Amino acid sequence: MKFTRRRFSALAGTAGLLGPMVSMTALAQSFPSRAVHLIVPNPPGGGTDFIARLLAPKLSQDFGQPVVIENKPGVSGNVAAQFVVNAAPDGHTVLMVTGSYTVNPTLLPSLGYDPMNDLKPITQAILISSVVVAHPSVAANNVKELIALSKGSPKGLNAALTGSGQGSHLLFEQLIQSAGLNATLVPYSGSGAAVNALLGGHVDLGSLPASVALQHIKAGKLKALAVTGPARNALLPDLPTVRESGFDIEVTTWHGFLVPGRTPDAVVSQLHAAFVRALALPDVNSRIVADGLDVVGSTPQQFGAVIRAETKKWGDLIRNSKIKTQ
Repeated sequence: MKFTRRRFSALAGTAGLLGPMVSMTALAQSFPSRAVHLIVPNPPGGGTDFIARLLAPKLSQDFGQPVVIENKPGVSGNVAAQFVVNAAPDGHTVLMVTGSYTVNPTLLPSLGYDPMNDLKPITQAILISSVVVAHPSVAANNVKELIALSKGSPKGLNAALTGSGQGSHLLFEQLIQSAGLNATLVPYSGSGAAVNALLGGHVDLGSLPASVALQHIKAGKLKALAVTGPARNALLPDLPTVRESGFDIEVTTWHGFLVPGRTPDAVVSQLHAAFVRALALPDVNSRIVADGLDVVGSTPQQFGAVIRAETKKWGDLIRNSKIKTQ
């Protein structure tokens, strides 16, 4: 066949278009070709790190490659996020995120990346509801009674926060704005300090993970008023949600996984399938549920929708409440 200049140019152009497609297909077919690095935004030893270490060996078995956990704490998870944004988009670097990922765009002055485009969702793995608790001296047994009690008190109540812009902060700001709770918000550096303040009677109420609150509730040292999530908690099945209590308020946090934004969809699909299989394993699933957490295993599209919706919801609340980092 005789090639004219025009025919040659057309073929060359087609080859130029096919090149990246062939490269992405080859990447997906060979994935994973080496160790997968799971970047955790918290220090070793906490709840987020525990989930990562629970999943890592199962993922390693699935991949046939090591899964290496790297803890990169700092700036509400932003240090870890920026690290993964700058990683090669080949699926071998995965970011673990928490609910703060949807708070940071409004709360932090500068992220240094675009959370909607520079990172791509794999799955929302786990949903975490908290429990609204009160010191036993507080004369309220549910959220309605709590609101009424606060309104009848000239000074109101004191509510412990586990950190500025964290789930407890978002919950109590909503109760103040939407339900008329009369409360002063007292920030503490983490759930441990907030628990100590509650147990000592230094504050009246707080919001804690079910696994943290349960032992104190059973011991009669704290009083459970409601669950903050969309459904009742398996550890406290008789405790109603805030919504069941008559207030259209829901606050959860979660653990999810993302990759660099230009990672091929075929690789994301492989990662998603591996995470879902790991979460479904009986020994993994039962351990998560035993801590009062809910296994989700959403699709990338579903997780993306959650990120977009919560970023807007919490952004509006933070701006209206003028919440600032401490």
